[in-house]
Amino acid sequence: MAPTLWRRAARRSSLQRRDEIEKLFQSALGGITVYVRSPDQRWTYYYAHLAGYAPGVREGMAVAAGDRLGYVGDTGDAGTGNYHLHFGVSRMQPGQRWWQGEEVNPYPLLARARPSR
Repeated sequence: MAPTLWRRAARRSSLQRRDEIEKLFQSALGGITVYVRSPDQRWTYYYAHLAGYAPGVREGMAVAAGDRLGYVGDTGDAGTGNYHLHFGVSRMQPGQRWWQGEEVNPYPLLARARPSR
């Protein structure tokens, strides 16, 4: 199992912020998942198909860029041996819960966060 490194890539532009693990969840489609909410409650970051959670990970826990959340896996509908991380971003409205929100393309956020060489 390889550690997930996406937490760092996805959040490089806001290293000073402390997001919160809103929900640890298991489903038939996403398998083992983590939902992380931004401090301003406007964004949810979704990590799915994990093999398992990193030690100590729990709901309500504050996390920042570089924190290990879990391990890349093939749970849910990923298919046996298709190890990968499904990363998603949702724009949230006031009062929306972890499964709600409008999905947005994460690529522009990740591309903008790339370190310069």
